Amino acid sequence: MRGWARRHWASFLRACWLEHLRGERYWVELDRGDFGLLRRGPHGLPPLLVQVVGLLQAGRENLDVILWAREAGAPMDDVVRILEILDINSRRLPHRFDG
Repeated sequence: MRGWARRHWASFLRACWLEHLRGERYWVELDRGDFGLLRRGPHGLPPLLVQVVGLLQAGRENLDVILWAREAGAPMDDVVRILEILDINSRRLPHRFDG
């Protein structure tokens, strides 16, 4: 069980977080104000938002998204704004499977 958790728990939590942000499933462990954030967000950048969320869903981190944006010629200010709205680093759920 611990081996499974080490390999898959972080991606499971990421998937739950994205479900919550999309408003598909409410997770009580996550911020109530974030539920459905992607549906109501003030960003107004749907195609870019879809790309950024897709990268995050694939397990990429903020730096990966920024490097992708630079390489793709995406508008960096908009990408940074999306990452700030999503704020993935402060949304990580703590977990421990050792001992």
